[in-house]
Amino acid sequence: MKSKISSHKLSPFAFIITNYLTIVKILLVFSPIYLSALTKEEKVEKLFILPKPLESRQIGGLISADLQAVDNQLLVMDAEWGVGMRYEEVEDLPRNLTLGAIEDMELLEAFGQEVARQCRQRGIQSALAPVVDVNNNPLNPVIGIRSFGDDPHEVAKRGLAVMRGMSQGGIWSCVKHFPGHGDTHVDSHLFLPIIEKSVEEMRSLEWVPFQALIDAGVDMVMVGHMLFPALDDLPSSLSWNVMTKLLREELGFEGVVITDSLSMGALSSFYAPDEIAERALLAGADILLYNGCSDEWLGRWIPKAIERIASNVAEEIIDDRLARVERLPSKGKALPKEDSLLRKKLYQAAVTRVGQERVLSNEIALVQKEPDPVFADLLRRYAKVTCFSFEEIDLVSEHADLIVQVGPEDSIPKSPSHAILAVFTAPYWISGDAMVGYEDAYLAKEAVADALFGKIPALGKLPIRVYEYGYESRE
Repeated sequence: MKSKISSHKLSPFAFIITNYLTIVKILLVFSPIYLSALTKEEKVEKLFILPKPLESRQIGGLISADLQAVDNQLLVMDAEWGVGMRYEEVEDLPRNLTLGAIEDMELLEAFGQEVARQCRQRGIQSALAPVVDVNNNPLNPVIGIRSFGDDPHEVAKRGLAVMRGMSQGGIWSCVKHFPGHGDTHVDSHLFLPIIEKSVEEMRSLEWVPFQALIDAGVDMVMVGHMLFPALDDLPSSLSWNVMTKLLREELGFEGVVITDSLSMGALSSFYAPDEIAERALLAGADILLYNGCSDEWLGRWIPKAIERIASNVAEEIIDDRLARVERLPSKGKALPKEDSLLRKKLYQAAVTRVGQERVLSNEIALVQKEPDPVFADLLRRYAKVTCFSFEEIDLVSEHADLIVQVGPEDSIPKSPSHAILAVFTAPYWISGDAMVGYEDAYLAKEAVADALFGKIPALGKLPIRVYEYGYESRE
């Protein structure tokens, strides 16, 4: 659900001045001269990124959509599919699963540039993206359409393209959720996922895209909250074996390590709130992120965590973490130009045909769980359309041209073998012929309608296996 926040777009002159001042402020606030003048506790405060400022504390940054709250701090935001994730009035860009179907990597670079453009217009330095979890578990409740797919090499290829676009557009890339959140059926916002895999299995699957983006110079790696017994008996975000031995020493990452939100249930269900940050820092984290946390966390536990780190952790360790943040590269580049047709191009390039190509007549029976006049009207550009409910599917089972629409919450009804599924969700559970748009979005529906009637080619490739009915090829 998007927060209803007013967008802060800047005039060209104000944009140039704001971005210039932002870069200068960041360089100054993390510079050795500035940091040397801080007390130990003030240095600790610089390690924290929070959803809002703390009174009498000089925290290092905000994860926020409110530019007015920023003063000499980093500003980051979850903007995996653009700032529309947080700004109600901004149209969403496609999710990663949709991008996973696209074969044209230049389009994915353009996607990354557009995310960067949207962020920089609002003073945001990182979209905390791309997600490169390999989603090979169709029951995953938290990654799903946030993943490019279930093939690690294809995920890496697309993650690299998006990362290049973000870098070209002038924001820091942040790959997540290391060491891999794709093969779990537990949401780490609530509980601690346990992933029972060998090191060899993870090296050949989960770590492939992370290694590729690390080798290409990704700026930040976000570590998630999962338990991998083959690596440690501690959650990954509190594990020296994961964050230092594996990520830095084995995979060779030299950039900034940022945690996923340390207030999430995966950690807070097992550890005292004020000890979590200290454990993460000692394990190898550079930035301690808190997002979506309660006033109790902000007013009580985070100040206690700051005091605890200042009391227990050597100042040399704190200085090392701050120095790494200070080395984040300057991204003061020209603002990318907006491509007003990019969203349409992306959805059109993603639309995927499963099964046989069919030639439809000018009379269609459309079966829907709930009435969707948008898709019906898009089909009416080409044919006469009569709509029926799922319960009425038997009434039209003999109709020559039958389309069954499948949305995000729909269980697919038992359909005649000649029916064509129009799929606007992750296509894990489909059978027979289908045209896949991946999302319940207008442009996805338009692309599916156009492809069904041959106006555009179906150029997409399934980014995931279709398990239940045996499709294992990506057509």
